[in-house]
Order: sequence, then C-alpha cells, then structure tokens
Amino acid sequence: MITKKVNRYWCEFCGKQGGSKGHIAKHEKSCTMNPNRICRVCKMVQGKQKPIAKLTAFFAGIKPDLSPCENLPPATYSSGMIDKVNQGVKELREFCDNCPACIMAALRQSKIPVPMASEFNWGKEMQSIWDEINQERL
Repeated sequence: MITKKVNRYWCEFCGKQGGSKGHIAKHEKSCTMNPNRICRVCKMVQGKQKPIAKLTAFFAGIKPDLSPCENLPPATYSSGMIDKVNQGVKELREFCDNCPACIMAALRQSKIPVPMASEFNWGKEMQSIWDEINQERL
C-alpha cells in the first residue's frame, strides 16, 4: 500500500480549491470575490478596469433577503427586487464597457445572487467576447 500526503490549495476569497498552488494563485488575482481583483477580461479586450467600489455602487441599497449562496431560479425572487437588480446591471454595463467579469464581481461582492440578475448571462456574454476575439484572429 502506498500513502501520499498531497497539498490542497484554497482561494481565500471564494473557496475554490485545487491541487496546484500556481493555478489557485492565478485564480485569486482575478477572483470575482477579491476586492482588489485584476480583471483579465478587461485586459484581454484592452478595456480599462473600473474600481470595485464604483462597480458595487450600482447595487447600493439592494439587500436581498436570501443568502447569496442560494442558487434559486429567478421566479423565486420578488419582481420588484429583480427589476432593481436588472436596472443596476443595465447601468453597470455602460459604466464598465459591458465586461461580464466586472458585472459578475459587482453582483457577487454586493451579495446579490447571480440568478436574480435575469438579464445577465455569464456564459453567453463570455462566449460573445471569445467569438469576437477569434473572429479578429482570422
């Protein structure tokens, strides 16, 4: 029988874990829960990253009654709360040049469950950015 002790590394902001110290260190620098994050998406599209305090200001005063860890469908939230969040996302899009990572960071650090922002779709918005980048490479 062989016994091995293996190091495990955790992001101190979101709890993501892995076996590679370098991978988790890279993740921590741009983690959407890191208040001093470096936005890799803004860098990738040569945008200018805005300070997180200004990003979260779009959701000031919005305090959902639910834990941000609860991954409930949008129908679970009150329509008034969803409208406020979606209005904040709309204004935030213009401010941060439509960066999905900055929007995600603002939502998460404001403790707003991401499904509550029904007009924000991380996967589709990131796919759109990758499609543009790949089109430019052709």
